[in-house]
Amino acid sequence: MWSGNRHLDEVLVTVFLVVLEMDYLAFFIVAALQSYQIEGEHVDSTVKLASAMTLECVFPKAANIVQMFWRKEEGKENIAIFKLPDQLYISSKYKDRVSVTNDTSNIKSLVFNSTTWEDTGFYLCSFHTFPLGIWKKRIQVVQSGDFEPRNLSYRHMIAEPGANVNFTYGPDPETTLYQVKWKRIYTDHVDLIVQCDTSGIAVYGSDYEDRVVIDCAARVDSTIVLRNVTASDSGMYSCFYIGTNGANATVWTKLTIDGNISLESHSDQRIFVIAGAAAVLSLIMILIITALICHHKKKKKKKRMMMMKAFRLAHTQANQRQMRLQRVKANGVQQPREQDIDKKHQNKVILCLQTNMEDLVVKVQ
Repeated sequence: MWSGNRHLDEVLVTVFLVVLEMDYLAFFIVAALQSYQIEGEHVDSTVKLASAMTLECVFPKAANIVQMFWRKEEGKENIAIFKLPDQLYISSKYKDRVSVTNDTSNIKSLVFNSTTWEDTGFYLCSFHTFPLGIWKKRIQVVQSGDFEPRNLSYRHMIAEPGANVNFTYGPDPETTLYQVKWKRIYTDHVDLIVQCDTSGIAVYGSDYEDRVVIDCAARVDSTIVLRNVTASDSGMYSCFYIGTNGANATVWTKLTIDGNISLESHSDQRIFVIAGAAAVLSLIMILIITALICHHKKKKKKKRMMMMKAFRLAHTQANQRQMRLQRVKANGVQQPREQDIDKKHQNKVILCLQTNMEDLVVKVQ
């Protein structure tokens, strides 16, 4: 959480850090100057008290870290002070049961090996950097609490790594949003993502201030965009709202980051392409087969019509010849023998059929 407008004491802090390279005594003085500003600030993370617990503190930006400290607000107790390159001081009250992670200069989580009920309360992690100034994270340790929902309905979303995920909630149309608070829910702690206060100003949790986009001016619904998600973002999220009419509710969303989504989507695309190509090919084959069948039927029909035409022609010619023979007989002209006439007629019919069949074959070809 970056502090707002700098006051005189913060300017003095920066001057002491950069110019005087603050020793431990000077640091305690600065901490005392800052302590009166801590009261009333929002909580970035709520942690459930456990026999062994870790209060996470990770500086999210790139800057020169001059010094950092852990303190407990109640009694203004300074727990640990770290100064580059590797100077670490832990208060004698906590030395036997507290340690500070020292993997990198920007990760300084406070680890309790054993706790008592007196360890509940508010803690402040503060990084003093140049040239960005002071970055703070405020943590509350509570005696007990069930943070994850049990037997409650929730919306499930799946996204691939690197995506920007939209979380949206809109109450009933008659409710105008008065205050909204988005949180990330873990088993043992809850992190504030962002909240819109009554003045419409966004207040970001220290771990999300550079990753979340929200429009607090919207009063009909609330949408946040969580950018560039990773596997560590998988989990449960909540949205708590209060309406101007007094209505309030909490809605839950489960997010799963799945690296196989991209592969599955590409696989699905390939399946769709293959299926589409097969469908097109099948359609083409059906059209070709249909065209061949239609052509064959037309060809067969044409052949049948030609045959019928040839038979009708032969029959007509035979009738005409019969009529001529009858006229000749009626006129008293000598007729050839009937057997010879029938044979000649048969030969002519056969010749006619052969001629028409040859013409038919040529035309069909």
